[in-house]
Amino acid sequence: MPRNGTDKDTWKVTPLSPESMLVCKSADPDRVHLAAPSLLALPGGRLVAAVDQFGPGVKKLPGVKGRHPQDNHWMQGRILTSNDKGQTWDERKTFPFCHPCLFRDGQRIYLLGHRGGLQIMKSSDGGMSWSGAVGLAVPGGDASNYIQSPTSVLKKGDFVYVAMMRSTDRKKKGDPASTLAVDIWRARRGSDLTSGRSWTKSRSEEAFRDLVPESGESHIGIPFFELPDENRGVDLGGRRWVNHIGWGEPHLLEIKDPNHYLYDKDGRTLHLMAVGKTHRSNTAVLTKVVDTDVGMKVLPETVPSGKNLTYIWVPGGHMKFHILYDEESGLYWLTSNRSDDSMTRSDRLPPERPGLPSDEYGGLQVHFSRNLVDWSFACFVAGSDDAVCSMYECSAAVRGKDLCVLCRCAGEGRRNVTDTDQVRLHTIAHFRELAY
Repeated sequence: MPRNGTDKDTWKVTPLSPESMLVCKSADPDRVHLAAPSLLALPGGRLVAAVDQFGPGVKKLPGVKGRHPQDNHWMQGRILTSNDKGQTWDERKTFPFCHPCLFRDGQRIYLLGHRGGLQIMKSSDGGMSWSGAVGLAVPGGDASNYIQSPTSVLKKGDFVYVAMMRSTDRKKKGDPASTLAVDIWRARRGSDLTSGRSWTKSRSEEAFRDLVPESGESHIGIPFFELPDENRGVDLGGRRWVNHIGWGEPHLLEIKDPNHYLYDKDGRTLHLMAVGKTHRSNTAVLTKVVDTDVGMKVLPETVPSGKNLTYIWVPGGHMKFHILYDEESGLYWLTSNRSDDSMTRSDRLPPERPGLPSDEYGGLQVHFSRNLVDWSFACFVAGSDDAVCSMYECSAAVRGKDLCVLCRCAGEGRRNVTDTDQVRLHTIAHFRELAY
């Protein structure tokens, strides 16, 4: 906003969506927590949301449930729809898997997640009714040990592409980010995506620690903390655990500009942008995914000097973020968590603020980019300086002229900001006007 005299309220950066709308809340906030929201906007204006439920109380919830084959924890998700721009929501279905991802292919809506192996459901009536969950197994494939579903599904040409994170070492203690490898799933658009015959899978055997050795000198302070044991993390004090660097929550993206240094004129290269779990704020991980004669391969990206391009500056890139490409503006739009203070010593952080100094949960922001490398600030969505405020794990969708942002939140009285009991919706009206 332009400055106007001495009234600071006329020129300071202010939230564009301070008031949010409740999508759903936990029936038992102390024992059932909400996470991993996914959002889809349909051409007619309907919003469809999906969310995880986790915690010891899930076992007693009504509806279908599942159990993870590795840790035996109960899991259940919820699907909801809104026909009035998010003011009211109706629950449509529960599902027995976790980490949901909503996407549309023609007149069908799909919900993809996992329960060790991939699970999928479909709706042919705009999210009003759903099929049961089915396991996705490609012919001749094996059961996969998936940790994360994609944060988005890429549509390119005649195909849809999905990036899945898979654990390669179940013996690793703490955060498994360093041991995660990427599998790329591809299916032809218009086929029945609930059938394993519609999909092919390219399996990567290289985990992050194989692609990006931690011992290499990055010259940008990564890793920030020293970890002497290759299999364990370190408690910095107050149960602030630091783990070996890695990646997570990937986005598959296409670079469409032929003038871009990373553009592939043969159209055989996609790019994978993932959360950079590096102990540093505002850092994401970039790799390329190349379609070869033996399947899709995940490889380091390089710059003209021949050096690898692994870490790139992405606002909020160290926590789960959401990137979407908007055809009308020709821009990539990024919704993420803001960082205000990632350099306070861990032993001097407020005790009510969990995690590492870079872990800040209290505010959402939007940026835009023409090239996935240079990001311009668009707006501050909402947030608070209160250490016990939380709004994070965002998912975004374009509804007409508006950008809709879904996030998990902790309501008043929560003892831990990560034990979120609500999912809420923020709307940025006429968001394209924020690009200059």
